[in-house]
Amino acid sequence: MDLSITTHEDAYPRISSLDPSAIINCSAYTAVDRAEDEPELAERVNGTAVGILATVAADLNVPFVTHSTGYVFNGRGDRPYLESSPVDPVNTYGRTKLLGEHLAQEANPDTLIIRTSWVISGAHPNSWPPC
Repeated sequence: MDLSITTHEDAYPRISSLDPSAIINCSAYTAVDRAEDEPELAERVNGTAVGILATVAADLNVPFVTHSTGYVFNGRGDRPYLESSPVDPVNTYGRTKLLGEHLAQEANPDTLIIRTSWVISGAHPNSWPPC
């Protein structure tokens, strides 16, 4: 199913017609380096759209799950990050993912955010720490 998640007007009717018991966001702008050249697109996908999906979930009174990234931190820590660790994104990608976290939490108090520093894929390279 094709679904635009960049406006509430597009997302709400399609999602509500499915009568979901939860909404799990699997979309993301993942080109970390390219986000510096496409900040508006990265913000629309990683920020605005996440907020819209969380709003739809709140409107439907269902939980919302989304994924974020270790890039919300600056990478200069010397121990594992905690949920309570201060955020300090150093690039556009990290800032847009943090925006998505904030918008989701504001829109839907029943939001679960999963921050991961690695996504394993045979077809997509990853590296840490963020630079």
